[in-house]
Amino acid sequence: MFNRLKDLFKRKIEKSITDTSTDNNIVKYKVNLKEGSELVKWKILENNPGKIRELEGLGDSAFLIAYVLFGILQNKGFDVEILNDETENNKWIYVKDNGYYLLPLLINFYYDENNELKMSATIQIHHKEIFPNGIFEYVYPQQKAENAIDGLFELFETWVDLDWLTLCDCLKFEKSEYMSMRIDLDKEKIKSKHVFYGPVLSYPNFDVEEAKSKGIDIDPYIDEFCPCCLFTNSMEAFDEQIKDTSQNYAIRLFAMKNPDGEIDADCRINGEEYPQAEKYLKNYTKTWKKCDIMKFRKQYVIIRNVENRKIIN
Repeated sequence: MFNRLKDLFKRKIEKSITDTSTDNNIVKYKVNLKEGSELVKWKILENNPGKIRELEGLGDSAFLIAYVLFGILQNKGFDVEILNDETENNKWIYVKDNGYYLLPLLINFYYDENNELKMSATIQIHHKEIFPNGIFEYVYPQQKAENAIDGLFELFETWVDLDWLTLCDCLKFEKSEYMSMRIDLDKEKIKSKHVFYGPVLSYPNFDVEEAKSKGIDIDPYIDEFCPCCLFTNSMEAFDEQIKDTSQNYAIRLFAMKNPDGEIDADCRINGEEYPQAEKYLKNYTKTWKKCDIMKFRKQYVIIRNVENRKIIN
C-alpha cells in the first residue's frame, strides 16, 4: 500500500540545477554576476549561529555561499546584486525589486561516518522598513543530496520556494498573493496588524484526483486544513506579538505526528526559539487522523504593523 502511495506524493519544489558527476567539476547556474557599490553596515547578528561564508575544495577556488542564493534568485527573475560589508568581509545579496538584504551562511557542512552529507544554514534578513534590525532563519535540507553542490542548491531553493515567498508577500498588504488577515487594535482602526500566511510544506501530500482514479483510499492521510490553521490554532501564544506595535515578527511554525501517536512541535520568532507556542501546536496535531506514516506541516508567518497606512482594497 505504501509503495503505491509514494507514487502519489506531489513534489512542489522542482529541482532546476544542472549538476555534476563530481564535486570538483562544478556546473553552476548561468548567472550574470553583478556587484553594487553600497557598503552594508550590518554585521552578523550575535545570536545567528551561521558563520561559514565560503567553502574550500569545490572547484578551483573558494566557493562563496552567497553566489548560490544569488544564482537561484536571479534565475527566478529577481534583480539582484552582490554587496560587500564594511568590516566583516561578508558577501550580501541586495534584491533591488523589494529592498531586502540577505546574508546566507552555513552553520555546518560535513560528511558523516556513513558518507552522507550533513549541512544546515541560516539566512540573515534585513529590510530598512520591515526588519531594520535584522532577523535570521534556519535552513535545513528536505532530502539527501548526492553531492555537495547539489546539496547547497537544494538547501537554498527550498527556502526561496517557501519562506522567501512570504517575505515578498508581506510587502503587498491586501494585494498579497497568499492568504492574509488584518487585526485592528483600536476602534479607529489606526493601529492594526496584518498577518501573512506563507505556503505550507506538508507531508504526506497527495494528488487526490489521481488517488481516486486508481481506487486508493487516502482518507487516513488527509486532514482538514487551510493556510491559517497552524497559526490560528496557536494564536493565543502570540498575543504579545500581535499587540506589540514596535516591530514586525517572522514566525516559523512546525508540527509533526508519528504513526505511534507521538507528537512534536517547534516554533521560532525572528530565528529565536519560542517554546510558548509548542503546547498549542501539539494540541492541534492531536486532531489529525492516525495513519501508518509520519505527518508534518511547516509554515512561515509574518505579522506586520499597519499604522496610519491607507489600505488599498
